[in-house]
Amino acid sequence: MKRNVIILLLTLAALNLSAKTPGEGTVDPFIEAKFKQEFGSSVKPSWQVIEDISVATFTDQGRVKQVYYFDDGQMFGSGKSIDRNLLPDEALKSIKNRFNSGIIQSVYEFKSNDAPTRYFVYVYTESHFRIVAVNEFGDVQVYKKIRLNH
Repeated sequence: MKRNVIILLLTLAALNLSAKTPGEGTVDPFIEAKFKQEFGSSVKPSWQVIEDISVATFTDQGRVKQVYYFDDGQMFGSGKSIDRNLLPDEALKSIKNRFNSGIIQSVYEFKSNDAPTRYFVYVYTESHFRIVAVNEFGDVQVYKKIRLNH
């Protein structure tokens, strides 16, 4: 269940949807305090709560970022959109090999506390749109595949 929620959150972030203040519930003051402790009280995030996950969205040096917290206040990761030319070489090579004619539209970098960095990549081919996860070692997983009607 948590894995599905995490994938949903990352997909939403990759779509660049803005977080609401508050989302499906108010953020726990304990989680807000953890955020302020980590990022300082001058950073003003917007919060979205989905299931047991709290997402803080904020701007840092002109770039929109998200931080993800479990309901116990433990941060499990952070993410941001990045330019496609910043994909690690192995990740880019794997995507090009698997989706030969694919065009990379956008990339969302997710850093987890307990796993390698993953990149959620929007790939368009002539017949499909895909949301693909790839890590810096080139391991590719397709999370969503949609047939395009021409």
